[in-house]
Amino acid sequence: MAKIVTFHSYRRGTGRTSILASLSVILARQGKRVGIVDTNIQSPSAHILFKLQDKDIGYTLDNFLWGESELEQTIYDVSKIANSASGRIFLIPSSDNMARIMRVLKEGIDVTLLTSAFSKFDELRDLDFIFLDSSSGITEDILLTMAVADILMVVMRLDEQDYQGVSMILDLAKRLELPRSMVIVNDIHGGYALKEVEKQIGVTFKCEVGGAIPHSDEFLRLASEDIFVLRFPEHPITGTLEKIAAKI
Repeated sequence: MAKIVTFHSYRRGTGRTSILASLSVILARQGKRVGIVDTNIQSPSAHILFKLQDKDIGYTLDNFLWGESELEQTIYDVSKIANSASGRIFLIPSSDNMARIMRVLKEGIDVTLLTSAFSKFDELRDLDFIFLDSSSGITEDILLTMAVADILMVVMRLDEQDYQGVSMILDLAKRLELPRSMVIVNDIHGGYALKEVEKQIGVTFKCEVGGAIPHSDEFLRLASEDIFVLRFPEHPITGTLEKIAAKI
């Protein structure tokens, strides 16, 4: 069975999807088979990072959830971007069509069907990992992506709202009896020693800390234009992301 890793953040703008994309590339270059499901149905973006254009997308996750396609039709091989001889990356995107997004908001999703998609994805592509990119905040569908996780990766910034939100998320993780939860602190501005930040977060939340990523103008400017570890392979942040991948 593939290891399910759910990437979550309490607020938007933490760099969660960018970190997920970089980690998937690192693991693919190590020969792993990584499946990504963009369960952020209200604000999907994973397909942008992997250069999957609208014209190349026939069916998406919501098509499967509404009985309009088979899961196989929603899977796209985006391995080429990683330039890996042995590893693979497969993506199930969500639609960025506003009408379809509004339908999700109005009707919700079939939780049971969504759960079945994860195991079917593994069966179809023989995966080592399934990365779930969740929405921000705490909603019913987010609780599902948390509940099925082997590892919950919570991405945060050093912000009071994030402290409060991450505390709630980790409390939920304990209630759900998740096997493992890990916090990644992103966009740490000057004046903070990274090791001290890791220690502080670990003590505050009594959790495993995946890593502390300093503020970077390159990371900020890149946004969704490209995957960080591909654009900046020698950057110190790439080294930090490689260490996080090793922990996964």
